[in-house]
Amino acid sequence: YREITSQFPDRFLAWFNLGIAAQFTSELEIAAEAFKKAVELKSGDAPSHNELGLVLFKQSDLDGAQAAIGQALELDPENAVYLNNLGVVAFNRADYKKARVFFEQAVELEPDYIDAWFNLRDCCEMLGDETARAEADSRFQTLNQRH
Repeated sequence: YREITSQFPDRFLAWFNLGIAAQFTSELEIAAEAFKKAVELKSGDAPSHNELGLVLFKQSDLDGAQAAIGQALELDPENAVYLNNLGVVAFNRADYKKARVFFEQAVELEPDYIDAWFNLRDCCEMLGDETARAEADSRFQTLNQRH
């Protein structure tokens, strides 16, 4: 992909794929730059914004991650993955109330979204809401047994 992006610097998909490949090899700087270029070339592509946010999150840039994933959600407001990802960012900021809202919205949109149930369970635990934690854990365990 590096060769393709150097030969065809305006190919959005080449930059996006370079970002994905770089993520898998833990080359986070390259991944971030590739996704930034992908976003520059196709600003309306929600997955590019989300992937950029995930890379920035891995780089401990919570502000950048929140902005990028937030942009993905603006472009695709019914996406449970983006809601869950924003919840993870908020959780890592210790903003558990905000994280809970994101996780609850994610499972409302996608009731079988196991990752969001797992995250909601942990969030409710941090908030001291044992009833909600137990409900989320029960749902998580049920879904986990299916897989």
